[in-house]
Amino acid sequence: MPSVFFYLAIFDALGDIKTQWAKVRSEILKRINRNEGLTHEDRHYLRFVLKIDVSLSSILCRKKIEIPKEMESRYAELRSDVSDMEKLH
Repeated sequence: MPSVFFYLAIFDALGDIKTQWAKVRSEILKRINRNEGLTHEDRHYLRFVLKIDVSLSSILCRKKIEIPKEMESRYAELRSDVSDMEKLH
């Protein structure tokens, strides 16, 4: 198989993966907005997590969340406002 086809297949697959991540984010955001059991702070935390690629993938893969250094203070502030972190994840 010529390498050009191989590379095209890889880039096509990566595009599909990015599209699926966008769909997952969109669906989670819809559910956040519709869920009446969430407090304002819970919603704010979840929206923050959705904006950071690393944190969302860590939560979905059940790994420790690693936030970029420039956002650590804001993340710590949001975490302190959340009532039940495990429930949200």
